[in-house]
Amino acid sequence: MYFDIIADAMNGKNSDAILIGIGYRDFMMMDSLRNRDYTFPKTSFNNAFPISGGANKFWEFIQGELMFYINNKYRTDTSNQTLMGHSLGGYFVLFALNQALHNNSGIFKNYVSASPSLDYSRRYLIKQFQNISNNCATPMNLLITFGGREDSEEGGTGTEGMDDYNSFVTIISDKRFKNINLKNKVYPSFGHMETAVPTFTKSLQGIK
Repeated sequence: MYFDIIADAMNGKNSDAILIGIGYRDFMMMDSLRNRDYTFPKTSFNNAFPISGGANKFWEFIQGELMFYINNKYRTDTSNQTLMGHSLGGYFVLFALNQALHNNSGIFKNYVSASPSLDYSRRYLIKQFQNISNNCATPMNLLITFGGREDSEEGGTGTEGMDDYNSFVTIISDKRFKNINLKNKVYPSFGHMETAVPTFTKSLQGIK
């Protein structure tokens, strides 16, 4: 969805970078299958997700097929690769980071998560990061952002989204994750759909 915008932002700044957009055949397919591909575990807690829980298979595709193909076809720097996502895509980015921590390895060095849906499946990912007991041995970078108006959109009066965001930032700031270089930013006047582009373009500053 954001491919052209990010490509324009990269033009002239990161001429050696390769931008990959993982898309679907059309918008209707994307709108349904993203729920399946970006979430884990499968949930019955939210009727808005008739199909869910396929992030593990999507992650296997990215590692085992997509990046294998890219790294063999193009002249890539495999030590400096970045995964970016927004909303459920931001959730998937953190899922991938969690997998890398559990396996103490990963194909990405940089993780960029804009407005991740941390409330998914009763805060499943937050609990997963809380339960990691070992130190992260592999240096990684994480940029995570949130919009200050997200909780108030559509007449909401709670602070659940911001609370989840702050909880996650607090967890990643623990000494267990000392090898994760964390950068976090709240955009005070932005709603949920407004955080993606500034987050992604901001992340380009660290991509050489």
